[in-house]
Amino acid sequence: MEKAAQPGRPVIYVLFLVLIVVGWRWPRYAVDPTLVVGGPHYAVAVAIAVVLFLSFSTLTILVYCLLFGGRSETNKKFITAVLNRAGIGAALGALLGVRLAPALLGPGSGTGATFPGFLGDVGNAVTLLTLVLISTAWPYSLGALTRGVGETSGGVLVVPVHHRKWVVSAVVVGTNFLGFLLGATVYVGLARR
Repeated sequence: MEKAAQPGRPVIYVLFLVLIVVGWRWPRYAVDPTLVVGGPHYAVAVAIAVVLFLSFSTLTILVYCLLFGGRSETNKKFITAVLNRAGIGAALGALLGVRLAPALLGPGSGTGATFPGFLGDVGNAVTLLTLVLISTAWPYSLGALTRGVGETSGGVLVVPVHHRKWVVSAVVVGTNFLGFLLGATVYVGLARR
C-alpha cells in the first residue's frame, strides 16, 4: 500500500505534459474534451469511459473495504492512497484551471467567458483530474479488499474465514460489472455526439 499512496513518475510526467500542452495549445478542449471532432473524438470518449469505470470501481471497493474491514490497518493505508491521489488530482486540476485563465478570460480569447463561468471550468478541470488520479489506484483495490475482508475490525471478525473468498469475488465481479456498464453507457452517449 505504500507504493499505492503516490502515483508513479510516468503517470505524473504524462499528466504534466498534458497540462502544459493541452492547457496552452487547446484550452477549450481541456475544459470540455468532448468538443474534439473526427477520429480523436472516439478516443476521447473511450478515455472518459475508462476513467469513469476505474474511478467508480475504486471508490465502490473502497466503500466495501470500509464496510468489511472497518478501521483495519489495510483500510487506513488504502484510504490514504486514494485520498493522496485525489488531492494530487485536485491540485493539478486547479493548476490547469489557473493555466487556462489567460486563454479563457483574456480579451482576445473569443470565448466570452465570465468569471463565474471560468470558475465552473476550473471546477470541471479539478473534478476531471481528481477522477483520473483516483482511477490510477484501481490496481491496488483488489489487494486492499482481499486483506481488508480478512482483518478484524475492533477485535470483531466481520466475514467468517470460509466465506472470505466468495465475498471478495462477489464484490469484485459485481463492482467491476457495474463500472463496466457505467463506462459503456457513457461511451455510447459521448460517441453519438
